[in-house]
Amino acid sequence: MGDRVVVSHDSIWCSRGEPMPPEVEARLHETWNPTHFDRKIVPMLRDAGIADEQIEALVSGNPRRFFEGEAPGCRACSDRASHGHG
Repeated sequence: MGDRVVVSHDSIWCSRGEPMPPEVEARLHETWNPTHFDRKIVPMLRDAGIADEQIEALVSGNPRRFFEGEAPGCRACSDRASHGHG
């Protein structure tokens, strides 16, 4: 199933077209920034025993295939077909 997961992470710097108030921005900066996934989530995945190859698939391989237009589950379907199951 991990070959069908695409990670997305947004960060915001304004609300309704207005800059964030400084006190709100200070609180949100810890988790709502572009490096949060790499700095916080990836180490947690590694600590949980997720292999580097699986992490690489989540952050690079899966998004690449998605943006190249590969249908979700396409690899699994082609694997099944090549083994006479589809």
